[in-house]
Amino acid sequence: MRVVYAADSTLGLSPERARALGIEIVPVTVTIGERNLEDYVEAHPRAILEALARGERVTTSGPSPENLARRFESWLSSHERVVLATVSSALSGTYNAARLAARAFGGRVAVLDSRSLNAGLRFTLERARYELARGTPFEALEQAVAPFTAGIGGWILPGSLVALHRSGRIGGLTRMVGGLLSLLPLIELKGGRLVAAGRVRGWRSGLRRIVRLVRAVRPSRAVLAHADNPEAVIELRTQLTSIGVRVDPVVHDAGAAVTVHGGAGSIGVLVLP
Repeated sequence: MRVVYAADSTLGLSPERARALGIEIVPVTVTIGERNLEDYVEAHPRAILEALARGERVTTSGPSPENLARRFESWLSSHERVVLATVSSALSGTYNAARLAARAFGGRVAVLDSRSLNAGLRFTLERARYELARGTPFEALEQAVAPFTAGIGGWILPGSLVALHRSGRIGGLTRMVGGLLSLLPLIELKGGRLVAAGRVRGWRSGLRRIVRLVRAVRPSRAVLAHADNPEAVIELRTQLTSIGVRVDPVVHDAGAAVTVHGGAGSIGVLVLP
């Protein structure tokens, strides 16, 4: 059975890098000022960072059902099935839009809620490949993958409070106090949602906290992602490797949504317990 494996662009890989891993990309929409641009096609990570640095308003939104249906139709012209992993349904409407679009294709499209973001979508597709290879019926794929996606976790350390304040994620007072004390909020991916996981004084302190949290869950694998912070990637990889964590060689971009809300310098780690 010929299957297209796809993910929305919150995966944090360009279409070229994703295709090298056997994954097709559905771009989310990045709005910079009044311009609606396709993620990675018209709005590359560097352009998003530059727009934020200029103080431009940047937002993101998921693909429409019509856009998704066109892609499904194109892929099914040369393949028998499509498997799409989306960013968590608790964080975006992409999953519901994709399910709506899939109805027109008679069960030939499976839409999987990753209950995560970024590399969690890759984890989800890898599990889907495994399930199909072991004989799981295509129509039972979503049910078979769900227990696996429930275990995906991770942490995000924003680059600064400025982007969080600009995006409306924190209030002015929190920003002022946090800035004075050099505090950053640590955000945890848990049960498909992003929740507060305390505060840290600077990103190096944040990396040490992340390492302790990762050690506690004893993951089988970790994937790093960042928004223009290669120094933090090197440091976090070194610290995680030193405690025996298997760190994936593929480093993801933070992705448009995380970059918009967390700003330049944001770093994250996705784990499989």
